[in-house]
Amino acid sequence: APKPTEAPTEAPKPTEAPTEAPKPTEAPTEAPKPTEAPKPTEAPTEAPDVTNRTIIFSNNKGFSTVNIYYWSDEDQPVDWPGVPMTYYDTNEMGEQRYSFELPAGMTEYIINDGGSQQTVDIDFNGATGVYMTDKDSSGNYEVAFYDIGGDTDPTTAPTTAPEPTTPTPSVADGYYLVGTMTNWAADSAYKFSENTSNPGEYMLSTTLSATDGVKAVKVENGAITTWYPDGMDNEYFVDAAHAGNVTIYFKTTYQSDWSTFGGYIYIDGGSTPTPDPTTAPTEAPTEAPDVTNRTIIFSNNKGFSTVNIYYWSEEDQPVDWPGVPMTYYDTNEMGEKRYTIELPEGMTNYIINDGGTQQTADIDFTGATGVYMTDKNSSGNYEVAFYDIGKTDPTPEPTTAPQPTTPTPTEAAKNYVYLNAGGSNLWDQANARFKLYVWNDDGEQWLTGTAVNGKYQFEVPAGYTDGIFVRMDPAKTADDWDSVWNQTGDLTLQIGKTYTITSWNGGDNGHSGGSWS
Repeated sequence: APKPTEAPTEAPKPTEAPTEAPKPTEAPTEAPKPTEAPKPTEAPTEAPDVTNRTIIFSNNKGFSTVNIYYWSDEDQPVDWPGVPMTYYDTNEMGEQRYSFELPAGMTEYIINDGGSQQTVDIDFNGATGVYMTDKDSSGNYEVAFYDIGGDTDPTTAPTTAPEPTTPTPSVADGYYLVGTMTNWAADSAYKFSENTSNPGEYMLSTTLSATDGVKAVKVENGAITTWYPDGMDNEYFVDAAHAGNVTIYFKTTYQSDWSTFGGYIYIDGGSTPTPDPTTAPTEAPTEAPDVTNRTIIFSNNKGFSTVNIYYWSEEDQPVDWPGVPMTYYDTNEMGEKRYTIELPEGMTNYIINDGGTQQTADIDFTGATGVYMTDKNSSGNYEVAFYDIGKTDPTPEPTTAPQPTTPTPTEAAKNYVYLNAGGSNLWDQANARFKLYVWNDDGEQWLTGTAVNGKYQFEVPAGYTDGIFVRMDPAKTADDWDSVWNQTGDLTLQIGKTYTITSWNGGDNGHSGGSWS
C-alpha cells in the first residue's frame, strides 16, 4: 500500500511580524505659513524704451486691476478681459501709469478692470499716452491722448493735454467742491471757507445745475489728497430741488443726517421748499408770529433736511404721513433753525419728521411749547424735551430748560478712528481682514474694522490712546500676532481722523507707513 506523505521535519512558521510597527506620517514641526499678501509690482529701475507701438495708460479713475484686450479685423488673439498691463511709474500727480507693447497687426483695444469698468473701443494710431474722461451713454469711459514721443524719456508731463483729475499747482491748500462743472479738478471759484459760526464746518455759496455730480476734496501742495466720500462712482448728483443759487455745507467727518448728500455735503437752497440743517433758506419774518395756546416751536437741533409734522387724535386723523411742512420761524443764537405750526383744534398728539427715516417719538400736546430733540430711544426715534415759549413773546430764552448746543458728530462722540487701507495696490487686497490693536496699563483689545464709505471704521473704547493698525490673514480666524500679514508702527490715535496707508515698509521699524488726516 502507498505510504502517506511524510510530515515535514519542521512545521512552517507564520510570517513574522515586522520588527517595528510602521509609523504614521509625522506632523510638520511647524505649521505652514501663509503666502505673503501680494505686493504691487515695483517700479522698474529704468523706464522701458518707448517704441512706435507703446501704450502708456494713466489710471486716473482708479481701476483696481488694469488689463488690455486687443484685436484686429482678422484676428482676436486673446480672451476677455485680455492680459495685464505692466506697472510703469507714478506720475507727478499721484496717478499710477501702466504700459504695454501692442503686438504687430492689432488695430483696436479696450482697457478694463476685469469687472464692470472699462474704456470705450480705442483705435490704435501709434505710440500714445491715454487717460480717461467722462462716461458715455453705455457707462464706458471715453478717453483722451497725450504725446509720449518715441524717445527713451516717457516720464515727462503730457505736452498736448493735462491729465483730467488733478488741480493746477497754483490752487491754494484747503477744501474744494469738485464735479462735472469743474471736470473734477479743484478750481479756486469753488473753494470752501470756514463757517465761523460752526467750527469744523465749511461753506460755499455758488450755482449748481441739475444732474451735476459733486464731491468735496482736500488739496495739499497743489494736489488733491483726499476725496469725500472716498472711492469711485459714489458722487452726489444734484437734483432739481437743489439746483440754482445754493449754499453748500461740508464737514470732513461723515454725518448720518446728511446721508442723502453723500454724508459729507449738505446743499441748501435751489428750488427746494424746505431748509437744510445749518442756515435758513428764507428770510426770518420781519415780525415773529404771535404765540397762541396751540403754538409749537420746534428747534431742529438734529439737522432734519425737511421738517414735517404729523398730528392726530383718537377721533380723527386728518393728514396722511408724513404730515404737513412746518413754517420757518427763526434761527436761534446757537445757529439752530426753528419751525412753527398752530396745531389744529382737537389734535392731541403729533410726530415731527424729515419725511424719510428720521422722526421723533409720539408727543402728547399739552399747550404752547418749545420742543427740541434729545437721544434716540430703542426704536431709533428721537425723544424730546420742552421749554417755555410764553403766550406773547416767542423769542425769550427758555425758562425751564436750555436748548441744547448743536451736537458734536456721532463719530466724535463715539471715539471713531478710520483706516484708509491704501487701495488695491497696498493693504486693501487679497480679502485681508483689518484690525486695530489698542492697549493701556490695564489691558489690551483687538478691535474689528467696519467698512464705511471706502474706509474702515473702528470705535475706540474710553481710556485707550495708543494703537496699531493690522492687516490680517483672511484664512485665520484668531485675532493674534500669528495671524498678522502687515502692521503699522505704534500710533497715537487721533479721534475722528483717518490713517492712510502709503507704503509697505516706509514706517517705524520697517512697518507699513502712513499718515493721519
